[in-house]
Amino acid sequence: MAKRKQRSLGKGMLTLYDELGDLIQATGDADRRKELLKQQDDLWDEIARMVEEVLSADDAKYIAATGAMTDAVAAVRDAIKGLKSIVDAVNVAAKAIDLASKVIPV
Repeated sequence: MAKRKQRSLGKGMLTLYDELGDLIQATGDADRRKELLKQQDDLWDEIARMVEEVLSADDAKYIAATGAMTDAVAAVRDAIKGLKSIVDAVNVAAKAIDLASKVIPV
């Protein structure tokens, strides 16, 4: 295996999540797909747990960002269904990402 540039834990976890998704799509073996989906779900739970442990759910910025994320997910889903424009979804997602960036301690 080639040596790769080390990433931060967060970026590494997100990259692995994405790559597992690609591998799930690429595999034709149903048992492997089931195993990979379980790994992806487990990794998702760890990513969420890491965020929840670090951030305070009582903080006003956290509450605003959480609401904005909910709106962004809905906007993206509506764009996929053709109920909302992709531009609108991009704008709503950008707002959510901006609010989230203000919650995360530097």
